[in-house]
Amino acid sequence: MTDQQEFNPKNLDLNEIAQRAAKIQEKMQKAHNEVSSIEVTGESGGGLAKATVNGRHAVINLTVDQDTWEKEDKTFILDIVTAAINDANSKVDEAARKKMLDLSEEMGFGGEQQD
Repeated sequence: MTDQQEFNPKNLDLNEIAQRAAKIQEKMQKAHNEVSSIEVTGESGGGLAKATVNGRHAVINLTVDQDTWEKEDKTFILDIVTAAINDANSKVDEAARKKMLDLSEEMGFGGEQQD
């Protein structure tokens, strides 16, 4: 059924619908796997703390500037570490959003969403 045809239940081809649904599911799974495998690094404090997370939001690396580690109090260090992790997680979320937007455009489901 093309976009220009009027909706008519008699025109529905259940096999075609099932095939399209399977393709969409396959593309969604592929996109999910791609996002899960990315690694991004966030930072805070002008680079005093850096956190690398994967697409599942798991922290895989964390660094704190040595001078900061030795001279600053725990509260400051915890604050910049938390901010670096949050920055990295925001980047993962943005990458996932972009991947899903690209996928929806590829499948003909629309363009850029408004915030």
